[in-house]
Amino acid sequence: MAGYEVECNAPRFPIEPHDLLLIWNRYGTNELLADRFEAQGGTVLIAENAYVKGRHDGGDYYALSIHGHNGSGWFPVGGPERWNDLGVELKPWRQSGDYILIAPNRHFGMRGTVMPANWAAETAKSMGAVQSLPVRIRPHPGNAKPAVPLEDDLARADTVVVWSSSVGVRALIEGIKVLCKAPYWICKDWETLGREQALQRLAWGQWTVTEIASGKPFVRLASC
Repeated sequence: MAGYEVECNAPRFPIEPHDLLLIWNRYGTNELLADRFEAQGGTVLIAENAYVKGRHDGGDYYALSIHGHNGSGWFPVGGPERWNDLGVELKPWRQSGDYILIAPNRHFGMRGTVMPANWAAETAKSMGAVQSLPVRIRPHPGNAKPAVPLEDDLARADTVVVWSSSVGVRALIEGIKVLCKAPYWICKDWETLGREQALQRLAWGQWTVTEIASGKPFVRLASC
């Protein structure tokens, strides 16, 4: 459907004007490769785990965007239909909670988006100085095993503070206020857009395995 010849290798340079490079996230050697590819006029597509699981394909969605992941890149956005198809229930806004939950990232990523190594501890310290509520840190499971399941940590949270973690997306769905401290995050401007609009936009940044196999998202992304 997309009309591209697929090669599962590093690109051959120099590239052709309409070549697409698909990589998993953008850091380390992948970032250097992507920089070179874009410098020659190519388009880099970034794949990653999806932001929200849906009811199609057993929930097997993957995020796809141009240039960067998790709000650092872009993709064409349509109406509310893709979000509606996910079948995700939005909980009413929580009016109050018992603590502030801080959810850090892992310590790597695309240039300009990496969370500082001491971010969680420093954020907990600064928020604890101005908030009447206790502060709880939930470690990223890629760094250390959390003490309790995510749903338990969210159960009585008043506010969730993220660098750019997908925990923030889950919190918005649960009706919990989210503060984002990173320069980019897929729902960073949710307060300006509104929660529903931010999540509707998010849904255009992820696709099912069946859709990806059909080439549909690549045709859409290549049209940008």
